[in-house]
Amino acid sequence: MKRLTASILSLGLILTACGGSNSPLGLDGEKIQKGVNEMAMKFAEVKDGNYEEKDIELVKLCGVVPNGKKEFGHQGDYVVLWQTKDGKVQEENRFNESDYVVEFGADRYMVYEDIGCYEY
Repeated sequence: MKRLTASILSLGLILTACGGSNSPLGLDGEKIQKGVNEMAMKFAEVKDGNYEEKDIELVKLCGVVPNGKKEFGHQGDYVVLWQTKDGKVQEENRFNESDYVVEFGADRYMVYEDIGCYEY
């Protein structure tokens, strides 16, 4: 019984350490937000709407694989759904955990079920 309790406590500590809101799916939340902000500021709707970086919020983050290539496994690609705080502009973009550069092309990827998604 003591071993079971110790195991549960250890697991709880590990999950607490890894599960902070700043590290969804084990990624650097600040780098994700920075990359999304840089991409969002390039959109005409964002520029014309006089939005600022503080107006951009993350909605959902999913581990993904290229369409039709599930057998190769996850290669560090993610799709992030973001929107303006008023919800008038929404977009999905792709990035890789190696550089966090947010790019177009999210439609060429599908959710990798072994990782799944994180809702902000």
